[in-house]
Amino acid sequence: MRGRRLVVAAGAVAVVAVVLVGRLVAVHRETWDWRLTPSATPAKLHHDGRDYKRSAPPPSRPEGVHEVGRTDGGGVVLSTATGPGTPTVLYVQVGSELTGYALMGGP
Repeated sequence: MRGRRLVVAAGAVAVVAVVLVGRLVAVHRETWDWRLTPSATPAKLHHDGRDYKRSAPPPSRPEGVHEVGRTDGGGVVLSTATGPGTPTVLYVQVGSELTGYALMGGP
């Protein structure tokens, strides 16, 4: 009886571990962060088919920014681009904090 309980407990622990590791890998694949939930300002941001890498915050809020999306963690993605081209810089706002993102791989 005790042996059976031990096997069931070990199986439950194994299932939970597999689920948690799967979640960690999924979040890491999308954001480069090793977390169970996505950050509002992830290390890597995927927007409009392109990848952006977190960079230094801007010294002040840029002129003419407008919302173009949201991160999986709830941050507001902002851009100054107005035309059809790929923006080389994006910003993510969380509360009053602004984080810059640079395009990876060129325009």
